[in-house]
Amino acid sequence: MTVSYLTKVGIARESSWGSSTPPTALLPVDPPTFTVNYDQILDQSLRGLPVMDYAAYQGVGRVEASMEGNFYPEELGYLLYSIMGSCVSGTAAPYEHTFTVGAHPPALSIQDENDIETYRYTGCLVSELTLTYNAAEGLLRWSASLVGKEKEDNPSGSIPAETTTAPFRGWQVSAAVGAADPFGKIIEGEITLSREITLHFVDGSLQTPGTAFAGPLEVTGRATVYFDSAALYDRYLNKDQELFQLTWSYGAGTAQKALVFTAHNMDFGEGPAEIDRSGASLTLAYSMRGLYNTDDEGNCKIVLTNSQESY
Repeated sequence: MTVSYLTKVGIARESSWGSSTPPTALLPVDPPTFTVNYDQILDQSLRGLPVMDYAAYQGVGRVEASMEGNFYPEELGYLLYSIMGSCVSGTAAPYEHTFTVGAHPPALSIQDENDIETYRYTGCLVSELTLTYNAAEGLLRWSASLVGKEKEDNPSGSIPAETTTAPFRGWQVSAAVGAADPFGKIIEGEITLSREITLHFVDGSLQTPGTAFAGPLEVTGRATVYFDSAALYDRYLNKDQELFQLTWSYGAGTAQKALVFTAHNMDFGEGPAEIDRSGASLTLAYSMRGLYNTDDEGNCKIVLTNSQESY
């Protein structure tokens, strides 16, 4: 008898794209999805018969994965590094890891230990990472989509024991918008980081990709605020482009855990600002887009503070 709750997911940064790497951390997740997706090649050449398909062949393949879960301060740094592309870590505890936009984000090896067999998916690059928060409910959440090279069966190296610390709670969020710090009006929202991943299949009689490239980083988001001032609506009408910063933090000294997302040039005119009158009070929903600026060395910057020395 097999049971799904024995699933464990491990993660490690690869030194080079596609190099199988034993996991260096356990990543707590909701039930994940890992797929080896092969192209279907059909022979539909006419043969004088009322038949559409005469043969089917397996084409090239690639790994596709989707995962989601609670934001644990140490483990999520791997995913942030793989989509942002650059990471500079501090030298003393608590370690401050600054993620900025880089042209060549590192790939990950993702290990799936289940009740049947162990699989390792290599060359995985994060194509989308979304952070979702609600100041009144639950935990800071994340979801990610990844594209990778290939699956390896029963690899050497097992997932380390769990060392996770407490995740960030939804109510721990604090925001700065423009000159208002704290802003004190955000109810809930999300930030999405995305990059198109291009896989090249090259000569060599291989069904797996030969190279992978990450496109430019796109930063979008939304935020719902309680609507108590015309100035809030004006932020959309005037197409304001200003600081938008979200901070989660707990602990002190060497035990501090913190996550700070900063976009110094956030455009509040990405889409119509929607006024919701369905509840007892009015709310306003912004659609936003992060734009290039020199302060962030790109269109956003993320700083993660925890007990981990490096990624």
